[in-house]
Amino acid sequence: MSARTSVIGVLVSCSALLLAGCDDATVVDRPSPSVTVTTANATVGAATPSLTAPAGPDVETASKAPTPLPESTPPALWNPCGLSDAAISAAGLNTASKTKLDNPGVPDSRSCRWQNNARTVELTIVSSPDTLADLQAGGKYVQFTPVTLGGRQAVAYRAAQDTHHLGCYVTTFTGDGSVAFVAKTLRVQQDGFDSCADARTFGAALAGQLP
Repeated sequence: MSARTSVIGVLVSCSALLLAGCDDATVVDRPSPSVTVTTANATVGAATPSLTAPAGPDVETASKAPTPLPESTPPALWNPCGLSDAAISAAGLNTASKTKLDNPGVPDSRSCRWQNNARTVELTIVSSPDTLADLQAGGKYVQFTPVTLGGRQAVAYRAAQDTHHLGCYVTTFTGDGSVAFVAKTLRVQQDGFDSCADARTFGAALAGQLP
């Protein structure tokens, strides 16, 4: 999940004080009876110095804009693709079926998908900044039911468009957002299955790996 600082430079200037002065010089010619003093091409006079005030705090300077403070960076989301093969295998999933997913519609999320060993269910784990209020808004999901996953509070729900109940979401919440276990049946014969039960089973087996 920025404020930009508008900085107006201030230019301060002043005139330097010029100091000039000279002393009157008097040349006295005191000839000696036996010595003659001759000055050729000589000009005697008082030089007028040109003094410039040294640089100081009142000398014209250009103001510098302060360096803007860095924007706060939200914490990195937990990445389900980092789950160990041992944990995935212990949950009853096939490690060779792992697929890392890109979510262009949800750029802040992290997702990975596996299939069970029987190839009858696929499990997608989605880590996102979504809160429960986010999930309940807009009517995209329905039938919210409180459940538990390995002692963690969670909620089960379905996509509103999934009228045949082919999939189910079971989501638990973390300090960074939420982690959803999304189970979907791959069975050709779609009778006698419960995708929410599948999501709870996999989620409970992997709950200990969550942040």
